[in-house]
Amino acid sequence: MLHETTIKENTRAIIVGVCLSNRDTERVNYSLQELHKLVETADYEVVSSMCQNRKSIDKRHYLGKGFVAEIKERMLADDIAYLIFDDEISPSQQANLEKDFDIKVLDRTQIIMKIFYKHAQSSEARLQIRLAELQYELPRLKQSSTAFDRISGGAAGGAAAKGAGEMQINLDRTSIRKEIALINEKLEKILVQKNTQSKQRERINRVCLVGYTNAGKSTLFNRLTQSDVLVEDKLFATLDSTVRSLSLSKYENFVITDTVGFIAKLPHTLVASFRATLKEAQDADLLLHVVDASQPDFAKQMSEVNTVLNEIEADHVPVLLVFNKIDKLKPEERVILSNTHKKAVLVSAETGLNIENLVKQIEDFFILEIDYQLMIPYKEQKLMAQLHKIAEVKEIEHLENGVRMLIRLDSSYKDLVEKYIF
Repeated sequence: MLHETTIKENTRAIIVGVCLSNRDTERVNYSLQELHKLVETADYEVVSSMCQNRKSIDKRHYLGKGFVAEIKERMLADDIAYLIFDDEISPSQQANLEKDFDIKVLDRTQIIMKIFYKHAQSSEARLQIRLAELQYELPRLKQSSTAFDRISGGAAGGAAAKGAGEMQINLDRTSIRKEIALINEKLEKILVQKNTQSKQRERINRVCLVGYTNAGKSTLFNRLTQSDVLVEDKLFATLDSTVRSLSLSKYENFVITDTVGFIAKLPHTLVASFRATLKEAQDADLLLHVVDASQPDFAKQMSEVNTVLNEIEADHVPVLLVFNKIDKLKPEERVILSNTHKKAVLVSAETGLNIENLVKQIEDFFILEIDYQLMIPYKEQKLMAQLHKIAEVKEIEHLENGVRMLIRLDSSYKDLVEKYIF
């Protein structure tokens, strides 16, 4: 009797980086540690992490030829299938490595895109990732017909459309450009819809969570909104932006948005493709920059987030710094953090510690930024005169049954106008 057998794909990998100076060592080591997490999230097994000290990048192989030859021997001896680079390598370098050494090569960008494939849930996210993938693949068509296969399929199959790898082998530049144009057209329509929705929410105070991937944004989002959005201890668990009302606030006109997490060396193709999603950050009235306080290198992560905010043109939006996971810190570490970042809020989204203070800080920021739509009877002349003194009257219309007013008023005066709100 014949038994079906499943051959498990070899996912063992060596990750590698380049150190161009002694001052670069710490940065490269940190980046390789992060790559290790990314590679594991993409369902590969990291066997070894290596770094070559060089004065410059090798134009043909990125690494020195002798160094790659040593890696090839190690790969053969230990049954290692992949060599994964910490940086995005050029199409020609990838092709040369695969041709000259007969090894499978991936880079950081391909790993990140593979993770995005796994976690994409909505049609919008899939379109955005597909666009990034095509833009990455276009210059590589001439060099290699297998690179796309490894992004779309790879160790875990990902969430890409079935047969995408096989189909791409036969696509030429013209067909890819046509598909890019078609996706851009679809995403442009989504962007128009988001702009319309944004205008409809103009009188709503918009708060947006941003931060490094796995900083605990979704847990904080759930805590603030009393929701149950998926929370996983994984990189890029959240790709689609989610909007909810700020349930813990005593005011009603707040919405809060959770967005995709950022990371060092986030591929430009992904940043460009996710512009519709990241528009939530651009259009926000306040950004909550969530930082994992338990990470020893959180300062580097903060810097990377600020870089991406600048890249997506959201650096003009006011920011409230929120240090999360303080339940993992010692009391003396909390004191140091608080003294170092005096304007920041220290919270634990997991335990709820200090969440009330965070909500108050958000409310205080908007205390002069609340709009009210009122219908006031003509007999309330005294109230209307008072509102002209204490509020910003944005619109006024005299109707048969009273005066319709749109005002911007300090929220502490809400009781004064509450019964006339409509």
